[in-house]
Amino acid sequence: MYRCRQDLHLHIGGDSLENLLKNVKKSGIKTLSIIDKESVDRITEIEGACKKHDLNCLRGVEVNARYANNIYHFLVYNFKNIQKVRGFFKKEAKAKYRRAMKVVARLQKLGWRVNFDSLNNIPRQFLGRRLVVENVRNHPENQERLLKEEIFGNDDFYRRYLEPGKPAYCARKVSSVYQLLKTMRAAGALIIWAHPWRSIHENFGQSNFKENFLATFNAFLKVGVDGVEVYYPDVPKETIIFMYRLCRKNHMLVSIGSDSVGSDLTPLPAIIKGMEPDSIISATSLYRGVL
Repeated sequence: MYRCRQDLHLHIGGDSLENLLKNVKKSGIKTLSIIDKESVDRITEIEGACKKHDLNCLRGVEVNARYANNIYHFLVYNFKNIQKVRGFFKKEAKAKYRRAMKVVARLQKLGWRVNFDSLNNIPRQFLGRRLVVENVRNHPENQERLLKEEIFGNDDFYRRYLEPGKPAYCARKVSSVYQLLKTMRAAGALIIWAHPWRSIHENFGQSNFKENFLATFNAFLKVGVDGVEVYYPDVPKETIIFMYRLCRKNHMLVSIGSDSVGSDLTPLPAIIKGMEPDSIISATSLYRGVL
């Protein structure tokens, strides 16, 4: 195994772009994609900063979409028509903000302290559940409770409070996979299914991963999704091999991403020799579906 020199799933979070890029450079990454959730307002800033640091930048954005009453995340790369993408996200951003504030209200009722000065400094189009969770986890008055409840990271908090059926969960209306693909295809984009290891467990539970992944994979293949984020932190080696072989058999792209938030980078998984991820930055759409 060896380390990859690309990370196509990075978030600025509450950190600065400059701090993130400095740590990316130190880590040895050469090609990256810094993505916001359902917003492309910082694309020009990100691309200019990457050029300054001599890093290859893949234009990208992350978006939620609905399929068969479940929510999945997608990474949209290399879009040419930024205005078309921005128009699609206007409704999405409003819905995301409304849900974030509902989550804040529910967490307060549950006794969690929230730093509203910090929240109010975040532009509305960027405010989502992830930043709310970081706000709560960073509040000094929540530290004792976090330790008591054994919440050590964002994922722990999500599982305890924000998954369907949990006390602070709030659903929001999102576009369908078909609507997403139609718009992003018209914008000249590549569409990658993000962190399937995580989303399959969130939607179907901890058992029968292969069965549930295969059914979802075949559905996304049919409608024209271009690839899968196969390499992702904490995915077992045998699962990476299973997803990789399935992608290659069906001529799907294979991507890699750490889903890091801020300059404290999450280590990328080691690459299995002979099963390298694709160079998405130079890839073209393999669109094969009918919308």
